[in-house]
Amino acid sequence: QVLTKWKQQKQEQKPIAKPLSEIAAQLQDRKTAIIAAYKTGAYNQREIGEFYQLHPTTVGVILRKNKNSWFWRFFHVTSILGHL
Repeated sequence: QVLTKWKQQKQEQKPIAKPLSEIAAQLQDRKTAIIAAYKTGAYNQREIGEFYQLHPTTVGVILRKNKNSWFWRFFHVTSILGHL
């Protein structure tokens, strides 16, 4: 019961972002789209992995390997966030 309440609160705190399909269409490169989706804060590694049919660990590897990339450092989340 406590875990269910915690999950519900976590869902309510998620930022509103464009659907993963829109992010993927906007950013043709899969790696870049994965980074952008994760940086919105609206999607976790499991959700991104399900969309791209990747294991969450694979998504984590992509994110870790690109933490120092120019895109990671200069990407502005507002370019992907949906309208409130």
